[in-house]
Amino acid sequence: DLTFAKIRFDERSLVTVLWDLRRLEDPMARALCWAALWDACRDAELLAADFVGAVLANVDGERDPAVVATLLTQARTAATLFADGPTLRDALAQASAAAVWSGDSGDLQLVHLRALAGVADGLSHPPMLQGLLDGQDVPAGLLVDTDLRWTLVQALAGLGAIDEAAIETELVRDATSAGQRSAATARAALPDADAKQRAWSAAVGDLSLSNAEAHALARGFWQPGQDALLEPYVDRYVAELPGLWQVRTPEVVGRLTQLLFPSTLVRADVLDRTEPLLAEHHPAGLRRLVAEQRDDLRRAVAARAVR
Repeated sequence: DLTFAKIRFDERSLVTVLWDLRRLEDPMARALCWAALWDACRDAELLAADFVGAVLANVDGERDPAVVATLLTQARTAATLFADGPTLRDALAQASAAAVWSGDSGDLQLVHLRALAGVADGLSHPPMLQGLLDGQDVPAGLLVDTDLRWTLVQALAGLGAIDEAAIETELVRDATSAGQRSAATARAALPDADAKQRAWSAAVGDLSLSNAEAHALARGFWQPGQDALLEPYVDRYVAELPGLWQVRTPEVVGRLTQLLFPSTLVRADVLDRTEPLLAEHHPAGLRRLVAEQRDDLRRAVAARAVR
């Protein structure tokens, strides 16, 4: 607890950890190994494909739902941001689908389903996700409750597999304040220029929105696979963020700074275009949060450059 160290494995140990970590009985030792693998991946010292491969090979050795959820989230980040192309996302989706329909019921099943929703593609997975919403081919033991329904709706919206009318239909089922926020996230995720414009304008310009409402819109905005549609919002982020800091409370604008950052556009030019926000005349809070987001993006750019 008194210091911090980066752990790196020698070549033989690395091969063992990548493919046989599940055989290590001590959960604390496994946790340290997982942390070391993820840290190396974030530092572009371990290929995203190797990290995802390690998760796929060893995640079934973990029984704590929180641990499994963390590993699958990290694997999704590696597959989506640290690697280019759909191959790793497809592998994660296939493994999660198998765990949902063929594995144990209970909390782990739900964790894998949420992971599947996070890496689903627009070709093979929409019928699967829509079927769950419609009550078709629901795996034994799985309860498709309100929260899970919104997870599925938001995933389908991001893939362009449903439209605003379908989102409104779901909102009729859950006409609560939480339902309103979930619907806002889904609408912002749609791969549609008008939907993006409305979501951005509301999140940035509608001061009547509550903190939670503004954050819900921003949470759905940046989606993988929507690069061309989202490209104009890099410059809008740089142009409009300083003004947002003048009219929003720190609690609201801080989270918006993180959520509206162009995190899915993994390119060096996005780093260059967002650098002006680090200028000294901007508020210290803005500069700190943007610097943190740019560091994450820099790591993703570096990871993609490793072959």
